[in-house]
Amino acid sequence: MTSSPAILYSMERYRNIDSPANSRIKSLVQLREGKGSGDIWLIEGLNIVKTAVGSGVHVEEVLATESVRDKNRSMFNKELSHDTQVSIISDRIAKKLSDTVTPQGIFAVVRYNFGTLDSLQHKGIIPVTDRIQDPGNLGTIIRTADAFGIKSMVILNGSCDPSSPKVVRSSAGSIFHINLVRSSEGELIDWAGKNKVKMLVSDMSSDNQLKDVAPGKRSLVVLGNEPSGVSAHLRNSSERHFSIPIPGRAESLNVAVASAIIFYELSKKIKNA
Repeated sequence: MTSSPAILYSMERYRNIDSPANSRIKSLVQLREGKGSGDIWLIEGLNIVKTAVGSGVHVEEVLATESVRDKNRSMFNKELSHDTQVSIISDRIAKKLSDTVTPQGIFAVVRYNFGTLDSLQHKGIIPVTDRIQDPGNLGTIIRTADAFGIKSMVILNGSCDPSSPKVVRSSAGSIFHINLVRSSEGELIDWAGKNKVKMLVSDMSSDNQLKDVAPGKRSLVVLGNEPSGVSAHLRNSSERHFSIPIPGRAESLNVAVASAIIFYELSKKIKNA
């Protein structure tokens, strides 16, 4: 492979990986399968990689095919940190690393720093996901939260892994704009009590309607999984339950769709508080 004379590549920073049997590639496949550190993620896709780079998250390595690199010279030459390793990979390796039918030919290894409960000091609603196990739903909730300017989100134990490629892809990169906090429900309940933070629970069996909820300046909003809803412990510890009226014949709303309605309604009230 010959480099374009318009681009200067450092031999220390750039390397070529041609074989799918390369030990580095094997370790990245394990990372994609969830066998690595929970703070080190393998992400895929041009827009998601660009979002990660622009968000300030630490990008340890970018892996791209030669054609993708050449089409995105600005990112490789100007936007990537000088300490980011760049690996030029073959199409065979791109297929091995990808979990999609048609790989885009670009990946990144990022270090994601999860927040703590004490980082939830800002005004606004703070979504809490209780045992939401569908990656598409979790990613869409994160994307929806980002769209409404929500700064943080709590993912309780029992929810799917936010580093899952399907979660990251469904979030459309919004996962790098949100302060994610992992917690047990017991820790969250204790923190909410000590800090006098309202806990509001979405419960389709509740007689209280969403329109009547007063969120206050800072509130936890708990979303449960579709089969069983929010846990009894969280319901019993909450300040108020509420439901979204469904006048049609459907039994319930998809949790990601419900989150959009909830975030819209409660964000308006907090803005006007």
